[in-house]
Amino acid sequence: MLWNRKNFGNNRNRIEGLKAQLGIVQQKAFSEENFIQERAIKEELEITLLKEEMYQHQRSRLNWILYGDRNTSLFHATVIQRRQRNQLSKIKDSDGSWISKENEINDHLYDYFSSLFKSSGSRNFDSLLQKVDCYIIDEMNKGLT
Repeated sequence: MLWNRKNFGNNRNRIEGLKAQLGIVQQKAFSEENFIQERAIKEELEITLLKEEMYQHQRSRLNWILYGDRNTSLFHATVIQRRQRNQLSKIKDSDGSWISKENEINDHLYDYFSSLFKSSGSRNFDSLLQKVDCYIIDEMNKGLT
């Protein structure tokens, strides 16, 4: 633990501090000095985020090495925890009522996103295409097709 703090510091505290500094700099009026300072903070934040990501990755590997082979419940607990964290348990429909059954949620999401990509307008683009200059002549078009 001491080695970790000495070599890596507390990445989470550093990340929060850098985000706060970035917010302060971004609220200031634009100037070349502020721009350079913002870029430096962003670079340092990116490096610190990468350090934290590497640390968490190594820590998860260490936990797996220490406990994974002896205890398969660790594996199952992490899988179950991840699955539950990313699961949608209920959703509010357009009427404001809650839907909690899985098949109804799936149907509602399918209908909603399907309607986003449907066109209800006119499909006649002739007037628009009249304003576009033609660069490919019929002979070129025959060669292309």
